[in-house]
Amino acid sequence: MPFNPNLINFDAANALLLAEASEAAYETEAEALDLMMRRGLPNFQWIDLSDIPAGRRRLWDTLKTEGAEKVERALDIIESVGRLHAGSHD
Repeated sequence: MPFNPNLINFDAANALLLAEASEAAYETEAEALDLMMRRGLPNFQWIDLSDIPAGRRRLWDTLKTEGAEKVERALDIIESVGRLHAGSHD
């Protein structure tokens, strides 16, 4: 299912695509663009952060780690909600 930017309610597929896009931002440009193309997001823009000064780089690395942890938690929540939703239809 392609990304739908116009949804006003929670949608697990949209949330998963956004989480993948967030995670892809930490890959190489080629890897990130390839993944986003396969996910139907051809307008994804990768930003090269490799020339950030050392002090800011440490801050960026900290934010990146925290962001990855939040993405992982979000994916866990999405999975749990999916299981709960599937169980409610049994």
